[in-house]
Amino acid sequence: GLLFHILFNSLTKDKYEVLPEYNLPQGRADIMSRSLPGAKVLSEFQDLFEFKQVPKSATDEVFETKFEDAKAQMQRYAPKGWRGIAVCFRGNKDYKIEIEQF
Repeated sequence: GLLFHILFNSLTKDKYEVLPEYNLPQGRADIMSRSLPGAKVLSEFQDLFEFKQVPKSATDEVFETKFEDAKAQMQRYAPKGWRGIAVCFRGNKDYKIEIEQF
């Protein structure tokens, strides 16, 4: 929720779009952010975010499995030309992130 709030409130609404729970034909991304078509922007982007969280007490195996789930979801539904960002948190200290261009 915090990342959505930051993106939504810091990006110019006439140049960028940020949506939570973005529906795609193969699934639903937690957050979608993109440059609006035709908008004059310094940096164009089309990003999908998938987040997973496990308890602080989760084993490394559980943590890795959840992270692999997030990556698999991205690979399943990210359209060509988009960037997929898979993130998994363990408690409030550990995290894994992978960014892949599709």
